[in-house]
Amino acid sequence: MSYVKLQSEYDDLDKYIDDDRDIFYYKKGTNIWHNPYGPAVIYINGNKEYYINGKCHRLDGPAAICSNGYEEYWINDKYLSEEEFETHPERLKFLGKEHLICLG
Repeated sequence: MSYVKLQSEYDDLDKYIDDDRDIFYYKKGTNIWHNPYGPAVIYINGNKEYYINGKCHRLDGPAAICSNGYEEYWINDKYLSEEEFETHPERLKFLGKEHLICLG
């Protein structure tokens, strides 16, 4: 599989496209999937995956979204049910609802 570097819209990220026309964002100068602004991997079939520092991670929604509507929730590379995701301390902190952490 070969990759071609594209012009990234972000100064701190490298952007590549592969032979299948899938798009990958990497932390600048590394081979670590990373995009704090959106999905780090965008597949030609419409699937999207969110990564931070090489870990599947998203606090404001599902970290894996398939074109057929299937979604997965991940925080720090750990798969969570939707209920676990909604009550996860990092998500509650992100939402400004830290006061609910002790209720979990």
